[in-house]
Formats: sequence, C-alpha cells, structure tokens
Amino acid sequence: MGWMYHTSINDEDAENASYNEAFNIFLKQCLIHEERIKKELTENNRFRFVIKTDGDNDKIYCCDGSFFLKSRFLSRKNFKKRLIDYYRPLGIYVYGPHEFKRRDGSECNRWLIELSPKR
Repeated sequence: MGWMYHTSINDEDAENASYNEAFNIFLKQCLIHEERIKKELTENNRFRFVIKTDGDNDKIYCCDGSFFLKSRFLSRKNFKKRLIDYYRPLGIYVYGPHEFKRRDGSECNRWLIELSPKR
C-alpha cells in the first residue's frame, strides 16, 4: 500500500492572493513615473490627482473574477505607506489620500492625492 497525500486550498489563502493582486494593480495606477512627476513638479509647485470611487470606478478586478474596492484601499494606512515608500526617495511629500466631502458632510466618491516637493 502506498502513501496517500491530501492537499487543501484554504479559501483564506486564495482571498489573500486576490487581495494582493488587486492592491498591487491599484498601487501601480497611483505611482507616477519618476521623470514625469519631477517634470510636473518643476513646472508646478504640486501635482494633484483625483480618484473616482463611484459605481464601477471603485472596482479593481482580479484574474480570478473577484474584485476589491479602491475606496477600501485608499482608507488604509498601509496603502499610504506604500505611496510614501515610493515617493520619499524622489524627494516628494504625499498628502492624502483624502476623501472629498460635501458641505453637508456626505461622501461624494472622490479621493485626492497631492504630491509636492519636500522643502
């Protein structure tokens, strides 16, 4: 009689792989190439970009068909830390991400990330 091996795929591991895939896809979308951002900051004192998180604009799709929300990543400290890790060596300060709010305090599904040279 031979050996019998059992393997299992933990749903949690699959979810983490999808989470990491979505996180990295979105992070890459927020990282502006060094030459471009330095040019922009030379011409202007700051560079701003707005991320829309309404409806389908909020979804990041993974290869396995699952999706994660940009708004969830934007509200987490580790996402901002990764932005800082990328921009700090370039001498760029990261403000945000900050969610825009209406005057009545309600959400408007837009986030701001602002970059400026360190002084």
